[in-house]
Amino acid sequence: MKRTLTALILIAAPMAQAQDAETLMSCITSETSPEICIGLIATPCLETADTVAAERVCFDTETDAWRGNARDVFTAATARLGALGGSLPAVLMSSQDGWDDYVNNTCTLLRLADPDKERRELTEARCKMERTGARIIEIMQLAVE
Repeated sequence: MKRTLTALILIAAPMAQAQDAETLMSCITSETSPEICIGLIATPCLETADTVAAERVCFDTETDAWRGNARDVFTAATARLGALGGSLPAVLMSSQDGWDDYVNNTCTLLRLADPDKERRELTEARCKMERTGARIIEIMQLAVE
């Protein structure tokens, strides 16, 4: 019984992440202001979270869903930028490397500066979720002609 439950959890987690990623992409493509989609997964989760750890899971779940879309979004943006010529795809990849550093440093700084020590990890998790969502939306807009 325990093995079956573990197997179901291992199968369900990627399926739920894929479903969450699809939900976010559907929101982005249907909204004139896709930024309102940031928080779409985390907000209802936060309404039922009763501990800091549970809240952290809400933010991390949405961040993972945004990241689940990253490969397809970057592939589409790279293809479009490549069609424009020059070194635009390389510039996109270089900007992504810089963006990763920026997010990690900024969100760590916000965590350390938060006076509420018990909620610092949530400050960092929210920061990463919001910035990851915004980045995916930004790259997605590069993919559109």
